[in-house]
Amino acid sequence: MAIAHFSSEPSVTAARPSPYFSAGLTDPILATRARARRRWAARTTVVLSLTGILLVLTVVWRRDTDTRNSWLRFAHRSAVAVQAQLDQTGLLPADLPPAGGSYSFHYASYYDRFYAQRVSRPVLIAISPVVPLTFRSDGRSVLIYENGKVRAAWMTIAEFNAAYISQLADQDRFEQERLAEVPYIP
Repeated sequence: MAIAHFSSEPSVTAARPSPYFSAGLTDPILATRARARRRWAARTTVVLSLTGILLVLTVVWRRDTDTRNSWLRFAHRSAVAVQAQLDQTGLLPADLPPAGGSYSFHYASYYDRFYAQRVSRPVLIAISPVVPLTFRSDGRSVLIYENGKVRAAWMTIAEFNAAYISQLADQDRFEQERLAEVPYIP
C-alpha cells in the first residue's frame, strides 16, 4: 500500500512562458511574425508621414495660388473700371474707381498719371501691398498703363523693384526734358 505523502510546502511549478511575450523568441515562426509586425508598423508610419507631408505641401501651394489669383482678379476688375473711365473721358481718373472686395491699391499721384499719358513705355499706376506667399516668391498685383490701355499684372518683388526703379529714373529724365523746353509765348 502506498502512503500518500502530503507536504505542507506548496509545490512550485514554473508557468509556461507565453510565446508572445518571450524575451528570447526562440521559435522561428514567432520571430518571423514579430519582425513582420515591426516592418508593417514602420511602413505604415512612413507612408502616413509622407502622405501627411504631401498633403500639407499641396494645401499650402494651393493657398499661394488662390491668394495670387484673388489679387489678380481684383486687379483685373480695377483695370476694367479704370479703362472704362479712361475711354469715356480720355484721362486717367483722379481716384481709383471702386471694384468691390476688401483689397486696396496705392493709386498713382497726379504727376504719375500726367507722366503715364505722355510716354509710350509701360507705367505702374496702381500697386497692391506686398502679398506674402509661402512656396512662391512674394509679389504685388499692379495696374500698368501703356499707350492708352490699362492692364493688370502680377510682379514678384524683384520684378517690381526693377520696374519701379526704372520708372523713377525715366520720370526724372522726363521732368528734366520737360523743364528744359522753353515755353513759346506769342
